[in-house]
Amino acid sequence: LSSGLDNELEIETLSFFGQARYRLTEKLELSGGARWNDEQRTQDPINRVTGLAPPIRTDRIQSRNISPEMTINYIANDDLTVFASLKQGYKSGSFTIVTLPREGIPNDFGDEKVQGGEIGVKSRWLDRSLIVNLAAYDYRYKGLQVGASEPSNNGAPVITTINAGRARTYGIDLDASYKPRNI
Repeated sequence: LSSGLDNELEIETLSFFGQARYRLTEKLELSGGARWNDEQRTQDPINRVTGLAPPIRTDRIQSRNISPEMTINYIANDDLTVFASLKQGYKSGSFTIVTLPREGIPNDFGDEKVQGGEIGVKSRWLDRSLIVNLAAYDYRYKGLQVGASEPSNNGAPVITTINAGRARTYGIDLDASYKPRNI
């Protein structure tokens, strides 16, 4: 930072993902999977002018998470698939390193988690020159990571990351593409 303050952040991550698919019948397929994460973050703040580290509340955070997912597909034919899926997602917490930690004020924020699902249709029409996909989705977040503005010592706003309570996103997604056969 221009004021002679540094906050070094080190991240160590280990992650695995696995997925299996099983054909229940000729037209029905079930797939399931999971991602496992183990992440550790450490911060090392220092004032380059004085060579001293400011007092900090937390210098290390660790996150572990398993995020499963499951999807069932009905494959009517080569051009029409209906699906439903349930999913969990995760984004680990971290430290705000734009400014150095201040005594008594945490500069870390927690994990963000999401759960939800979607149902939809994937289709091809007009001798596969028209693709139309439609899906309805509903996801609920806990610990949503958002940017917040707070005053600093000199009165200028400082952008930091905090965890909001909860959020929900839902809706319908429609996409289509058309490729004329002569192009």
